[in-house]
Amino acid sequence: TIFPFAAISAPSTLTSLSLSNNNISSIPDDLKTLTGLKHLDLAANNISALPASIFGRLSVLRSLSVKGNPITFLPLTLGGLEHLEYLDFDPGLLTSPPRDISIKSVQALLHYIRRAYAGRASGHLDLSQSELSEIPEEVTHWS
Repeated sequence: TIFPFAAISAPSTLTSLSLSNNNISSIPDDLKTLTGLKHLDLAANNISALPASIFGRLSVLRSLSVKGNPITFLPLTLGGLEHLEYLDFDPGLLTSPPRDISIKSVQALLHYIRRAYAGRASGHLDLSQSELSEIPEEVTHWS
C-alpha cells in the first residue's frame, strides 16, 4: 500500500505526520513536497527502503521513526538533515550503517551518517576512530 502524499493540501505547513501501524510498503517521491515536516512517524509498517532522494528536501526534519519496518539500509542523505535529533529504528536489521555503529546509540549513528554524507560531498571520507570491525558499504559502494 502506498500513501497518497500528493493528496495532502498545503504541504509546506504540515509539521507532523504519523502513519504508524498501517500496511504501507513504500514511500512515494511525493513525500519530499512536505518541506515543513519536523516529525515523521512511519513505525510499524511494511516499508523495506527509505528513498535517499526524499530526505534532501526535508531540511527541518527533527524526528524520524521507522522502527518495526524491514529496513536494512539507512540512506546517507539522512546525514544532510542538520536538525535531525531523534531516529528510531531496528538496529538488528541494519547492514548499513555497519552494526558496529548502529548498536551504539542514536547519537553515534547520526555522527557516523553525517561524516559519511560529508565525505560523499567532499570526496574525503574520514571514518577514523569509528571503532569499525570491517570496511563499511559506504566505502565499497562509493559513487
